[in-house]
Amino acid sequence: MVEYASSEKLGTASEAGDASIAGKPLAFYWRAGRLFAVLLVLLEATVIVAGWYIFGHWLVEVGVFVLLTWWLLRKFQVRLATALTAAIFVAVAAGLGLAIFEVIWYHQWWYLLDLIRRPFLIGAVGVAASFTFYLLFRSITIKRIR
Repeated sequence: MVEYASSEKLGTASEAGDASIAGKPLAFYWRAGRLFAVLLVLLEATVIVAGWYIFGHWLVEVGVFVLLTWWLLRKFQVRLATALTAAIFVAVAAGLGLAIFEVIWYHQWWYLLDLIRRPFLIGAVGVAASFTFYLLFRSITIKRIR
């Protein structure tokens, strides 16, 4: 049997024991999302340190998730489930990183509760932003084709 397109080149190779979510292995989500998770942690930490927390931390989160979804659509032509799963992975990683940063920054142990709260809230914002942008991007590209 001839294999025309190598699954390793497409980034969808599944090794023995490697779990996949929405058709992509977990390594794909780690490779695709780690830069955006670090970017989100750095921007949110800057907002906290500068004291602008009440003005625009939601805008920072929405911007990073729109950028993530746009990058996934342009580079990998992903489906909706893959884009939302990547947003959840980035939200969990960034939420855990931000919770650890807040414990260090504020020196108060009750911020450990943010290990539960923060990934959930960022995940909700990320899924909503990614879902909305995905639908807008797809509708614009479909109209452009017609």
